Amino acid sequence: MAALQRSPLILILLTFTSCAAQLSSDWQSVEREVIIPWDLENTPVLIQSDSVAGSGEEIVIWTKNLKDGQEQGGGFKVKYGSTFQFQIHGCTAYKDLPVQPPTTSTARVWEISKTSTALKMSCDGLQVLDYEFKDSVIAGCSGVWEGNTVVSLKLFNSLDTATDYYRARISPSGKYFDTYSLLSLSFSHWHPWNWKLSQLKVA
Repeated sequence: MAALQRSPLILILLTFTSCAAQLSSDWQSVEREVIIPWDLENTPVLIQSDSVAGSGEEIVIWTKNLKDGQEQGGGFKVKYGSTFQFQIHGCTAYKDLPVQPPTTSTARVWEISKTSTALKMSCDGLQVLDYEFKDSVIAGCSGVWEGNTVVSLKLFNSLDTATDYYRARISPSGKYFDTYSLLSLSFSHWHPWNWKLSQLKVA
């Protein structure tokens, strides 16, 4: 493994039949710099945070997106500023959430999901964002996000100061993921894809 980590480009082949056995609907404690195979289109991720509005703390999640066999990096943030703000990597700068969560609550649960055309967020059951990728003024946004399938998340990197716990949202069928046959993930050493392979695991 040490020899692999010195390589400038690392190719890992992961085989999945079903991820239901690895994911849990129970709250999981945060482990920094961990890669988790995750089909965000079919399985929303829930984030629990007790950060205070105005603290400047952030939820930061990087994603690995796959389209037509090509991999691209994405990510999104939620910032606890004087207003609640979001940022979608490759699509927006920091912008106020269109619907602001109440500032009186401190224990919040964020739900983040994706369709082929939009990224959606809810806070304590209140939908606060439904962002259509086609609305971005940044030319590369649709190429990174629209139609792509998010196949893994890098949760809780060193920039994330707000996340306390996470879990999967189970679909009505009780399944977490559609079946994968063979998934190829490439990781390089430049930011933000400085993956720590020694900590590679499935949640």
